[in-house]
Amino acid sequence: MDYSLTVRVLVGDDEKEFIVRQCLLTRTFEFFKAACSKRWKEGQERVIRLPDQELSTWTPYLHWVFREELWSANDTEVEAWHHLIHSWITGDQYGDQHLQNEAIDGLESQYLTDYYLPEPELVRHVWDHTVPNSPLRLFFLDALRFLSFRG
Repeated sequence: MDYSLTVRVLVGDDEKEFIVRQCLLTRTFEFFKAACSKRWKEGQERVIRLPDQELSTWTPYLHWVFREELWSANDTEVEAWHHLIHSWITGDQYGDQHLQNEAIDGLESQYLTDYYLPEPELVRHVWDHTVPNSPLRLFFLDALRFLSFRG
């Protein structure tokens, strides 16, 4: 593994630049393994453009890449829900199943703390950014069923 290789990642329409060690991005993330391959223009230029990626989800993703932490202990309950949901969706986009599993575990922990679900706008975001029968949707459907049985 070559720790000296870096990749320029340009995020969003304004192409905010991040320099990231290739080995971190490609260790388990299928999307970045493919993008860094010499078979692709991105791999040859060592530049990955993510024009549809929002900084609000990219920066927590980088936090995950570097530290394997999904959120800060200082986050409020609402911020933790946001980070966990965005992390799962980002993991889905990039083929990072480990990130998705960690996010679902975190969501379950958040939910079991006090049987609270996030605001409807965030749940709508889940439906807008996932496919039918995705594990994230199923998590919310199960949680809603449980709440309806609890009364």
